[in-house]
Amino acid sequence: MIGKIIPLYIDRPTPTAKKRKGDEMRFIRFGFWALLALNFMIRGWLVFNIDTEPVSDFVRYYQAAISLSEGNGYVMFDRKTAFQGVGYPGFLAVFFAIFGPSLLLAKILNWLLSLGAAFLFLFLAKRMVSEKVALLATLVYLYLPKEMFYVNVLGSEHLFNFLLLAFFACYVLSWPKANAVKSADDEQERKRSRRSRRRSGDSSGNEAKRGMFAQREGREWLWLIPAGVILGVMSLVKPLSPVFGVILFLAEIGRFVAPSFAKLKEARGGVWKGIARTALVAAVSIAVIAPWSIRNYFVFNAFVPLTTNSGYVLYINNNDDATGMWMDPYSIPGSPMANSYYPETDPRFEVETDAAMKKIAWGWIQDNPGRFMQLTLYRFYENFYRNWDWKWAVEGQHDVVSEHTRETIQRWSVVSHAMVASAFFIGVIPMVTGLVSTARRYWRRKEENAEGLGLAAWEPRLLLIAFSLPACVITVVTVIFEGNARYSFPCHPVFALYTAIAISLLWRAARDDSGGGDRDGQGAGSAGAE
Repeated sequence: MIGKIIPLYIDRPTPTAKKRKGDEMRFIRFGFWALLALNFMIRGWLVFNIDTEPVSDFVRYYQAAISLSEGNGYVMFDRKTAFQGVGYPGFLAVFFAIFGPSLLLAKILNWLLSLGAAFLFLFLAKRMVSEKVALLATLVYLYLPKEMFYVNVLGSEHLFNFLLLAFFACYVLSWPKANAVKSADDEQERKRSRRSRRRSGDSSGNEAKRGMFAQREGREWLWLIPAGVILGVMSLVKPLSPVFGVILFLAEIGRFVAPSFAKLKEARGGVWKGIARTALVAAVSIAVIAPWSIRNYFVFNAFVPLTTNSGYVLYINNNDDATGMWMDPYSIPGSPMANSYYPETDPRFEVETDAAMKKIAWGWIQDNPGRFMQLTLYRFYENFYRNWDWKWAVEGQHDVVSEHTRETIQRWSVVSHAMVASAFFIGVIPMVTGLVSTARRYWRRKEENAEGLGLAAWEPRLLLIAFSLPACVITVVTVIFEGNARYSFPCHPVFALYTAIAISLLWRAARDDSGGGDRDGQGAGSAGAE
């Protein structure tokens, strides 16, 4: 069934089926662009008509951006800081320096970033699933309540999602082009050609250059440079981002090694190629981060690569009074923040308290594994199923929306986000095991063993798994550190994709059960190309 969503190859439909499919796709594309335009207008209406004011972290981002735009450095809490990632305030500061500080300008930037993220997501989705499913996934992503309402919140979420999708897009564009099999006829011809050469003793290896795995070496690898730049900027926005470099390396191994696993020499070459490509991305990203790390060394007289709040977040969520959500660190008995040697206006206050809090929190986790697991489950629920954080989008000095509207939005938000999160958490394990099963099945087939699994079949599956890994990493990290629904934002694209796949599979199953399966000579192979 999944092969119909992620095609192994594209069959040649009959002329009647081809015409019917063309008419159907024109209608679907028109509907997609109409709904996208409507969504964009709704977000614009929210930006210009819902008069919200930033609070909590969001007001600090805004004030720090103003400080940067005026040349006063990155300042929070009346001191030079690295407590929060500099990426989002720095991004705002660029525009504030040109146009002047403005809440409306910051919201308009979110509005535009959210549209850009949608186009990037559509581009990536088409690389992983059929066009129909990609269009559906993009609409699911666009109409997620928090994705819509957060255009009105001065948070880093829309910027980070845009960067994450741009990072994956650049990485995919860096893949060498493969001469993928276009039809079943080409597949059969390739097999006959190989058998003929085998009988004649031709072992020149020329067929590999003409076969499924022939790759046109070009300058695609240059896309790794902007991928490295984007990864560096992402790290300045959210310090978790360097972990995505590991995901890139795993994808490289899967891309260059797994399809040629049976040919050990090629597999070893793929390892070195994967290491070299990953190293390029890492070097560029480190070059982007380095100026900030150097600045931190002079400010704090200590090595602070990105931020100083990991110990803070870990501590307030892992202590005897922890609830799994944010709590005032000064309310915790014996809090290092209340007993610091340095005053709060001294930048060294951050480094001292961060190290002390980290040590205490890890010690508490080791001493209280049962309570830690309870908090972990609560944080999981808080991150993905409670979904109260849309309210930040309607905070102001007066009631921006009515109580009835709030209740309606809350129900919509909770139900829709719970559904897409469940689609991912239920589907990700079968998806991974399905990829492994597919690989093993091809490797064990003696006739295919000389070349392994075709890139036309392998790449969509591999990209889907790589695209899923950031959500897995974010899930693990957030359930350890803090329960906060806005931390789930980077997971929204893959949640939407899995939801669209689930809907498509259910639709196909219902259609097949009702007898509406293959028509006009269109079989399972062509279904994947729909």
